[in-house]
Amino acid sequence: MTVLVWVGVLLIAWFVIKPMLSRLWFKFHVMVGLEVGKPQIDYHHDPRHGLVLTYQPVNANIHGNSMPAVQLSRDDMAALSPTAQQLLWHINDKLQRYHDWCNTAPNDQATRPLSEAQFVLNRLLQDTLPNALQRYLQLARYTPEHLRATTADNLSADDMLIKILQQTEHQLDTLLAERHANTVAQLATDYRYAQARTPNILKI
Repeated sequence: MTVLVWVGVLLIAWFVIKPMLSRLWFKFHVMVGLEVGKPQIDYHHDPRHGLVLTYQPVNANIHGNSMPAVQLSRDDMAALSPTAQQLLWHINDKLQRYHDWCNTAPNDQATRPLSEAQFVLNRLLQDTLPNALQRYLQLARYTPEHLRATTADNLSADDMLIKILQQTEHQLDTLLAERHANTVAQLATDYRYAQARTPNILKI
């Protein structure tokens, strides 16, 4: 009976004290500049966490709908080599940057046909990279002792995956360079128009 009384007292005390502790915890976060409920770790650069690469086509009517092209759990990421992990984070960051840039001028992309670089990226992200990662993870799970074994091309499974990741990153670099060149050309057109219309004011 005494034990039950003490349990009841402790439960009551907990429900009374818990709101006070929550308020104190919130005030502490405010004092030190942390946002309550917001992760303070950048998941994009922490291999202990999973990764989702979402391929968002520039024009849904031409490229297809937005879709998660690659979904990797924490265990999947842990099975990859550090080099492969780093390349995936690079691809993730550049892909997001490319999406954001394209989305700043959606009308400009609405009727433009696929460039060769966009077509290649399409295939890499929708087919080649997901398939390669799936096959590598199967090898890592079922025959990890043979991951470093070389093939007829003198490449291991890890080497081949890294080559595919490097090619994907290179394709994103090509597309970012295309966007840069197009934007600079548009800026130059704006500049020449302004110079022609107001030569005395804007002449440099």
